[in-house]
Amino acid sequence: MYFPDNISWPGGGGPNYDVLHPITGKPVKAPSRGWLFQEAVLKEHIANDRVVFGVDENAVPTFKRYLKDTEYEAAYSVFYQDGRAATKRLRNLMGEGVFDYPKDELVIESLVDMVTGPDDVILDFFAGSATTAHAVMSLNAKDGGSRRFIMVQLPEPTPESSPARMAGYKTIAEIARRRISLAGEKLAAEHTGQLQLDATHLDMGFRAFQLSDTNFSKWRVLSDVEPGSLEQHLLDLRDSAVENATAGALLAEVLLKQGYSLTEEVATEEIDGLPIQSVGDGLLIAYLDERTKPTLGQLRSVVDAEPGKFIILEDAFQGDDELKTNLAQLCKSKGIELWTA
Repeated sequence: MYFPDNISWPGGGGPNYDVLHPITGKPVKAPSRGWLFQEAVLKEHIANDRVVFGVDENAVPTFKRYLKDTEYEAAYSVFYQDGRAATKRLRNLMGEGVFDYPKDELVIESLVDMVTGPDDVILDFFAGSATTAHAVMSLNAKDGGSRRFIMVQLPEPTPESSPARMAGYKTIAEIARRRISLAGEKLAAEHTGQLQLDATHLDMGFRAFQLSDTNFSKWRVLSDVEPGSLEQHLLDLRDSAVENATAGALLAEVLLKQGYSLTEEVATEEIDGLPIQSVGDGLLIAYLDERTKPTLGQLRSVVDAEPGKFIILEDAFQGDDELKTNLAQLCKSKGIELWTA
C-alpha cells in the first residue's frame, strides 16, 4: 500500500532537469520547487516503479510512499508523565522512601522500544535505582526480545537516617541490584504464559561486579622496605590467592586476564568429586579451591574431559611439585593448555 507523495524539493531550490513521460515521450511538468531527487536517483526510482506519472506530460508526477516505510512517526520532543506514579510503583516494589524521584520505567521502556532492536545492549552510566534495567526487562517480556543491559552506579552511601539505610541498603548500588531482582520476579510472575513465552525465555538473571583490588597476591612493597618486612612479604607471596577470596571472584579475574568476557556462560560442576567451574560448555575448566588438594586421579579425570584450557590455583598443589609436574605431563599428552594462577 502507498500514497502518491509530493516529489518536489522542500523549501525550493531543488535540481531541475527533464523527465520524459513513459507514454508520450515528452518532458513532464516539473515541480516549481525542483525535483526531490538528483537525476540519477530519480531515474533509479522510475526504473523501480516508485514514480506515478499522470495520463500525459501535463501533470507533475508523484512519488510512491509505501505504508511500510511510514508507519512510524518521529517521537515528541517532550514526554509528560506524572512523576508521582513512578514513585508509587517503586514504593510498592521496594518499600517506602527507598529511593527519591526515580525515573519512570514506562517512559524509559518507550524510548528503548523506539531506538533499539530485540538483540541490542542498553548502557546506563547513571543507573540510580536501575530504572533502565527494569524497563529493558519489561520490554523483553512484552515483545519477546533479548535485549541486555549494563548498569553502572557508584557505591554512593545512603544517608545514615534514611528509610533506605534502615531497610538495609548501605549504597545506591545495593538498591539498584535489589530492584533488578524484585522487578524480575514480578515480571516473570506477570508474563509467564503470555505471548507463548515461558519461564525459560523470560531471562531475568543478571551478574553484578564491582571494581576492587586483585584477589591474587602481588608485590606491594617500596624499594626502601625494611629487611624484616621484606622477608615477611616474600613469605606471604607463597600463597597465590588472598584470604577469603571466593571462587567466583577468582574466576572473574582469571577470565578477564585470559581475555574472556564477563558474560561467559559459567556452570559449577563436579568431576570425580572435584568441584570445578566450567566456562563455555567445557571449553575452559577451572579448579579454584586453595584449601583442598586434589588427587592425581581426580586431576586425570579433569584432563580426560578434554577442555581447551585447564586453570588451577597454585595454592591447590600445597607445595607438591610432583603432583604439579604430573598434571603438566597429563595436559601435554592431551594437548590441553595448563595455566596456574
